[in-house]
Amino acid sequence: MNNRTLLGALAAGFLLAVAAAPTQAKTPSMTATGVVRAIDTAHRSVTIAGSAIAAMGMPAMTMPYTVRRKSLLAGLHIGEKIRYTLGRHGGAMLVDTIEPLAAH
Repeated sequence: MNNRTLLGALAAGFLLAVAAAPTQAKTPSMTATGVVRAIDTAHRSVTIAGSAIAAMGMPAMTMPYTVRRKSLLAGLHIGEKIRYTLGRHGGAMLVDTIEPLAAH
């Protein structure tokens, strides 16, 4: 078998193995805290000034997140302190839960 045939066979085997593998392992949800900076119900998003999420290598930052369900935005207020969880769904990172934190 020449090198070209061997490389072709290896590539074909690799592609078959990838196609047969499970689509994606369940990525655990990550929890963070933050402050609501903007709410966009039309685009199902919330902008959060969030704490660092070390498990994801994310520093503290303000950014918009898409929520998994539009109902998560109901009752939220700009300036409200929250705890939220992020989970990977397909190729997207979505907010799975939002809960207000008690004012101290």
